[in-house]
Amino acid sequence: MAVSGAAAAFALNALLHLPLMLALFLWKRISESSRLPPERFSRAIVSGVRYITNSPSIKIVLTRSAVIGVLGGAITALMPLVVRDLLRAGAQTYGIMLSAFGLGAVIDALITELRKRMSGEAAIRACALSMGGAAAAVALSREPVLTASRWSWRAPCG
Repeated sequence: MAVSGAAAAFALNALLHLPLMLALFLWKRISESSRLPPERFSRAIVSGVRYITNSPSIKIVLTRSAVIGVLGGAITALMPLVVRDLLRAGAQTYGIMLSAFGLGAVIDALITELRKRMSGEAAIRACALSMGGAAAAVALSREPVLTASRWSWRAPCG
């Protein structure tokens, strides 16, 4: 972007989406007709909420997802402020912090086998602990290298 500008980046992005749009347009999807009568939208919402309230396991999954999603989103949204106010740095350091998320994704791909050996509950707990520890370390850190390493810990979880 520094060489060609934002307009060229957006143009390239649009150009690279053309094959996907063409594939979706040419896709011959076979739709199956439902044997059930159509359901009104409001009634479907009520049925879904009733299902959730009567299913403890779904409630647990949705609660965890909401908490991790809100906290994970807040961490990502506050990253520019962390860079500017805590690290007293600029755009280059912000780019390094963003790349730390990419490094976290690579680490996540490398430790997939380890997570496969864990139960679902153990993996979720490990993820929550690593996210919490990473957030605390970022809040206390004043060094870009330490902060970037903590961002990469958080990336595999969310």
